[in-house]
Amino acid sequence: MKEGLETGHQRLSLIVMMRWLIFILLLILLSLGSDWSVEQLKPLFEEWKGSWGQWALTLALPAYVILMSIPFVPGIEVGLALLMVFGADVAVFVYVCTLMALSLSFFAGRAIPLSMLARIMSFLHLQKAELLMIQLQGVERKHLIDVLLSHAPHRIIPFLIRHRFIALVLLLNLPGNALIGGGGGIGLIAGLSRLFSYRQFLFAISIAVAPVPVLFYFGIVG
Repeated sequence: MKEGLETGHQRLSLIVMMRWLIFILLLILLSLGSDWSVEQLKPLFEEWKGSWGQWALTLALPAYVILMSIPFVPGIEVGLALLMVFGADVAVFVYVCTLMALSLSFFAGRAIPLSMLARIMSFLHLQKAELLMIQLQGVERKHLIDVLLSHAPHRIIPFLIRHRFIALVLLLNLPGNALIGGGGGIGLIAGLSRLFSYRQFLFAISIAVAPVPVLFYFGIVG
């Protein structure tokens, strides 16, 4: 009996480990694929500019919005490539498109039901997280923070929840943030969390993404 239980526990542990390995491998492949894609974009933007001049922006800017909104795509690098190729004249457009892209990812996160998140947590065998997702269903946003704080396992989590606006700004400007989802992934998580109204999110990202376009616009860099 005891040997059967131990064998069942070992088998379950192996299944969970395999699921996590698959999940991590997918993230690595996404990150590598997005890095390769970004490396191809600057020459492509230069080719478009050489062929069509500033009219190339009609293709480049929509492409940027789409890429920036996708998790694990290093959108900041794409924006920098645009600014370096087209110059300070596009700084305002890049800024506005960045806000649009992050807004898309935010609303995508909002559209994902908590029941789906619960199933993902179950697949990864994160039982406490799964239970929390189930408990959060139907909770009004004004009570959400209190519920999350009551379930937070470590001191750092309540600190991040209380200072979520600062955390959002810092994460969006964190070097290498593509490893944690990039701008698109961060926006998606912000939407999933239900901790931000859209106005709050828009205010935070308006501050977070402003420095680089401002530096290019005033000719400080570039």
